[in-house]
Amino acid sequence: MRIHHSTETLAGLHPVSCMGMFDGVHRGHRQLLGRLTELSIERNRPSLLITFWPHPRKVLYPNPQGLFYLNTLDEKLSLLEELSIDHVLVIPFTYAFSQQTACEFIADFLVKQLEIDYLLVGFNHHFGKDRMGCVEDLALCMPDKPFGIEKQTAYSIGDTELSSSIIRNLLQAGQVEQAADYLGYPYFLLGKVVSGHQIGRSLGFPTANLDCSDEHKLIPAHGVYAVVLEYAGSRYQGMLNVGYRPTLEHPEHSQSIEVHLFDFEGDMYDKEVQVYFVARLRDEVKFASLEALQEQLHLDKSAALLALQKK
Repeated sequence: MRIHHSTETLAGLHPVSCMGMFDGVHRGHRQLLGRLTELSIERNRPSLLITFWPHPRKVLYPNPQGLFYLNTLDEKLSLLEELSIDHVLVIPFTYAFSQQTACEFIADFLVKQLEIDYLLVGFNHHFGKDRMGCVEDLALCMPDKPFGIEKQTAYSIGDTELSSSIIRNLLQAGQVEQAADYLGYPYFLLGKVVSGHQIGRSLGFPTANLDCSDEHKLIPAHGVYAVVLEYAGSRYQGMLNVGYRPTLEHPEHSQSIEVHLFDFEGDMYDKEVQVYFVARLRDEVKFASLEALQEQLHLDKSAALLALQKK
């Protein structure tokens, strides 16, 4: 897969294309991109995925309430790498770019700059200024039909039409198992291990404190989770707490992410790790004492091992 940041490097390809944010690269996205690959083979043209960064709502509404990414740009590109796509074009989304009308977007961007051969669109795809353009407008804006169009039907799981927003809502409610079903993989965080207060060590549960540097990345709801941590090519089982550690004498004023591993001995400080959320065990609560917290941690470990054994 070749990644582009300018249309100039795509000159002469006449690709089969689709476009969107693809945040999460979830099962609905994967169905759409599977069809993109089929069309690429059928038409003997390279496949091109067009995506945007940052999210349009981040540009048009500087402080969008509750909008967090399922994937950073690097994470999204890594997931797309698995899907047999030939080219990915990352368009810097700016206010000026957003002011193109639907017909201007088609004529200037899709036809003149990209010279696409065929466009595959999702069931709810909109484009152009104020998202006023839809698939029906594509035909109206190009009477000479410079490229073909196909609209994909909605991808549903049960009665739910899958979307990135639904998955965000699940994660913000702590429902990581259902989110994993919709994503097609366990939700994950990337971060660096940083030093903490060593309270967990004194309780017999040493923790690695995770610093997720991207403030726009979605962190699941506060609570305790069964997790798998990936580090240096190996995977380790553990349990993770997201929250403010209310049982401590001086609770945290900022959110912390701490993971205790069951089968690891060593030092991870300043190392990059990836944590996969497998199951939610309980809410974060305040205990009467550190001894009561310690007793609960033993119960949490048993529950986490059971949850991980089922996966």
